[in-house]
Amino acid sequence: MRTVKCLVGGMAVGALVVMGFLHGSAVGKTESSTPLKIGVVNLEKVMTIYPPKVKLEKVWQEQKEKSQAELQALADELEALAKEIEALDRKSDEAKEKRLAMAEKQAKLQVRKAVAEQELVQRYKASIEVIYNEVLGDVEEFRRKMGYDLIIQFSGDPMASPSFEQLQMQMIRKIVLASNSSLDMTDKMIEFVKGQDKQTEKP
Repeated sequence: MRTVKCLVGGMAVGALVVMGFLHGSAVGKTESSTPLKIGVVNLEKVMTIYPPKVKLEKVWQEQKEKSQAELQALADELEALAKEIEALDRKSDEAKEKRLAMAEKQAKLQVRKAVAEQELVQRYKASIEVIYNEVLGDVEEFRRKMGYDLIIQFSGDPMASPSFEQLQMQMIRKIVLASNSSLDMTDKMIEFVKGQDKQTEKP
């Protein structure tokens, strides 16, 4: 009987779940003399071409630019008001009134900025959660059609992370530390999802 070896690491819970699955499946497979079929998929790579995710990124970028344009318009108003104040006698009643109006506009701008950023993040998180669950469903369908017993996530190269904090998170989250390249089903998974008609609503 062929023995499949996998080196699994990363988060403690994830590792224990995978190890438990492998142990339980290995016992069952031993009894039936059928080898355990395992595949590795780089989900991050799949998500870069996943149609609903690509569409979400485009829509989110458009909304972000629209929000930034609105905030910039308010900032321009403040700049114009500041120039008006500079041209006035600092002790005049008009200058005092405009300074008060400017202070109010500055406060409103800060609130608008914070609210706009929060709304964008909340919309994005709500949409990406739906998409993530959808892609997991595709992984399960892919597993069944390809006849795999287990699909393990490979998170890619953590050294490619742009920041120290992200580097740390990538290293902690990494589930597969090493595997035979023949187990990598990422490209096949990408071809599978490309063949699906995927749509998603705007965030």
